[in-house]
Amino acid sequence: PKDVKAPNKENSDLSTSINEFRTKVIKEKYDYTPEIISLAARIIATILIELLIALVFGYREKRLFIFITAVNCATQILLNIALNVINYKIGSMAFVFFYIVLEIAVFAIEAVIYSLSFKKFSEKEQPKGKTVFYAFAANGASFALGLWLSHIIPGIF
Repeated sequence: PKDVKAPNKENSDLSTSINEFRTKVIKEKYDYTPEIISLAARIIATILIELLIALVFGYREKRLFIFITAVNCATQILLNIALNVINYKIGSMAFVFFYIVLEIAVFAIEAVIYSLSFKKFSEKEQPKGKTVFYAFAANGASFALGLWLSHIIPGIF
């Protein structure tokens, strides 16, 4: 057809410019700041509640607190990445289902890590049953806090 022009330097540059403009507009219009603040708030809330539960269980050593904080940062970041991908790819109904499933997985992972590692970070004897129960109580408390916060501040999730 006469209307279709063979690619040349001039219209190739125009096509490239349009694509660069679209890419730039898309990148510049999405502000990640609220999501980053929300993620940080969730991680901080989780760490605070789990450290409070650690105190209740008699875990008071600085090295244990640092270890618990590091483990929670890792599991919370992985959990939140997974939930964001699920929400984006599958939808909000799947998000709710997987939120519960993945929280159980986080409990299991933390229970194993704590059972194997608390003895390295504490001078006191650490019975495995106590560390598993701590992981259960701490994750249960932070999960409950998360549910409560989601009703009080819906935008945090």
